[in-house]
Amino acid sequence: MFQKIAFRCVVPIATALCLGVSVAAEPLVTLDPITQVRDELRPDALISGNWLVGVHTRAQRAQNAPQLYSYVPADWEGKTVCVRVTGEKGRYNALYPYEVPGVWAGGLIKFNYPTVHPDHVESIDHTNSGVALHNGDCATVSDTFTPVLWNALENPITTDRGEVELVLNINAGRADSVFGEATLGAKVIEMTCDPTDARGVGFNYQCVFAVPGDRAAELKVAIERLRFGRAAPPRTATIQFFPPPAQ
Repeated sequence: MFQKIAFRCVVPIATALCLGVSVAAEPLVTLDPITQVRDELRPDALISGNWLVGVHTRAQRAQNAPQLYSYVPADWEGKTVCVRVTGEKGRYNALYPYEVPGVWAGGLIKFNYPTVHPDHVESIDHTNSGVALHNGDCATVSDTFTPVLWNALENPITTDRGEVELVLNINAGRADSVFGEATLGAKVIEMTCDPTDARGVGFNYQCVFAVPGDRAAELKVAIERLRFGRAAPPRTATIQFFPPPAQ
């Protein structure tokens, strides 16, 4: 299927777009993993050592799976990034490294996801697995993320107010409760954090909040965990939100 795309050549993501021709309704860039991946489905659970295991943007379900997209900001150009996938119950774990193009103005990237477990992977979504795309290679864990669209269409769902909902999957350990907030400049955005039904070892809490869907934003996220009424040191991360183009 092909469609006409109306646009103004203000930020040249690709020179070819400025020709005004019909283009495929696909992301402009599709990346393959740059090195060997880890794609593991275990009979037993593996406890995640990372606290933030999923940063998701909600969207309508895609008919074909696996599908993995993210709107990647311009300042990630030329950088190695890592996709980490953690099943809620700790049985599925994967690491996929990619490299953002050296000339990159920001926009949608499709990440090819070759897997030896297609039956499991095609059922993944934010309710049963955490998918996190972070800045840096897979040997280390960065605290800078961009939201992903997993097995979903490339356009996030927006509210009546034009906001986009972000879902964070949290490994809170043995915390009795979790609280969180995000800051956008001087604005504080409250988030709701609830335990998952399964209380899995991969992640056991989900935090949800909304951000403006029409602007780029660097979100500072802070998560606080309470156990027996005592607070553990807060966990912090940065989420770089790059909005999709206006419809």
